[in-house]
Amino acid sequence: MIISRLLPILIALLIGACASQPENDYQSIETSQVEQDNPRAMYERTAELFARPENLGLEFYSPTYYSSATRALKDAERSLNNPRDKQPSVAQATIAARKLLEKAQLTRAAIERNLKDFVKHRNLLVELEASKWQPEDWKDLQKEMKELVLLIEDDRIKKALKLEPSVRKSMYELEINTLLVSSLNQARKTLDRAEKAEAENYSPYYFNQAQALIADTEIYIRGNYRDRRGIAYRSQKADTEALHAYKTALDSKRLVEFDESDTEDYLIALKQKLFALSNEITETPIIPVTIDELIELLVSNVKLTGSQVPEQETDFNIDDTQSDDDESIEVLEVLDSLYLDDSPGDTPWSESSIDDDEAQNSFDDYSSEEQAFDEVEFVE
Repeated sequence: MIISRLLPILIALLIGACASQPENDYQSIETSQVEQDNPRAMYERTAELFARPENLGLEFYSPTYYSSATRALKDAERSLNNPRDKQPSVAQATIAARKLLEKAQLTRAAIERNLKDFVKHRNLLVELEASKWQPEDWKDLQKEMKELVLLIEDDRIKKALKLEPSVRKSMYELEINTLLVSSLNQARKTLDRAEKAEAENYSPYYFNQAQALIADTEIYIRGNYRDRRGIAYRSQKADTEALHAYKTALDSKRLVEFDESDTEDYLIALKQKLFALSNEITETPIIPVTIDELIELLVSNVKLTGSQVPEQETDFNIDDTQSDDDESIEVLEVLDSLYLDDSPGDTPWSESSIDDDEAQNSFDDYSSEEQAFDEVEFVE
């Protein structure tokens, strides 16, 4: 009876012991007299190693070894600041920290050698700020990536290679879902403003156009998620259309709410502004005209003035102001070529291999707008 009651407690303690990180074995570390006589200098040199650029990010590549190394460094600092605490000595703790840091570096090299595409894809997701746009999915993916990394840390290379395609599939899903949110974020915000301004009633044409462009861009992202420029162009176009809806709704709503006197005052003020603008181009007498007639007069004056500009000066102005259309495209984010292959046909995954070049060849028969991702679940 006593054993049966204690059994659950013993199991819980055993699980807790397995889950906790093993303590560093300082007693097995031998130190020289020189190392013992210069504890502060030894600690400072070891701390500098952790701050070197090549050692940044090791918490991802080797979570176990790096965590143990940082804990050993903290133990060394504690012993240094508290001379009465003799266990461990500063020398023992710093040597342990260095050895564990070296193991973390070796693990990183093994991961970069065996999981090169995985590393590139992870860096790409960091560039896209997936943790910001899809925080919950990013947390889930971190668990999958850590499981893969720990296999390399345990020198179980073959098992890691078998697991990699599954992890890469999740990475592609997160990449696409991140783009669906981040690239259309501004357009959706503008459309929300238009909706609050009742654009659905006061500017239905632009409002419906904006909705359609956002939906079309979502489809384009799913099929062309690596075409960053194309995504940026379509997202900007959707945002512009949503802004048209918002501005037009404001004007339409204002006009509808006018009474006869307000309408007259508004039209008089508008005509005065248009006549003033026309006078900036060429002297224009104030004559009885409708708004449409006044706008036509303004356009005519602009054309007339343009035709009177000397040919040489006109050519100069055209050449001087001409710009490439590409410059007007607001690109989402310039990703380092080390991390991103801009091939729009980059396939999402393969059960047997995840090599990006082989995956590209297997999808050559698909057009850039007809890539299929049947197994991927997307955010709405």
